[in-house]
Amino acid sequence: MSCWPLEIDLVFRWVDIKQWRQKQWYVEELRLLERGTENSLAVYLMITERLDYRFNLRSEQPRLFLLCQQRSNELMQVVGASVTQTFAADYLDVEDHLMLDIPMPAPMIAWLEDYLEIEGEGEMPKKKKSRFNRERGKNSNKERMMNDK
Repeated sequence: MSCWPLEIDLVFRWVDIKQWRQKQWYVEELRLLERGTENSLAVYLMITERLDYRFNLRSEQPRLFLLCQQRSNELMQVVGASVTQTFAADYLDVEDHLMLDIPMPAPMIAWLEDYLEIEGEGEMPKKKKSRFNRERGKNSNKERMMNDK
């Protein structure tokens, strides 16, 4: 497993949507760190998610996904980060959380490419033939043999 520590500052601005006024959170600053600190979190790479990494890297603009949780009316905190869309999808409808995505920084893209080069791309899972189809195939072979006699 490989990881990259980072620190993220979030801020909000008020936006008007029709007759409603709403807070919109966004990333003010992202700092890529060499070592973790007390206030940092990390992006972890798992060997089982290599296909998701490649999918993200092949997109027009690779994304970094940030899971945020509101701590108070004025404070939103990033509590998780990932480079997989699967992570983002898992939390999309969670009520007390907000999912933000930002363009992945160039050094992180290079790090991800290096990881895939070292660990390999991963393989698409192969579909297993169902037992029914295997049995059906055996029966048809038996029937052919009997018809040939």
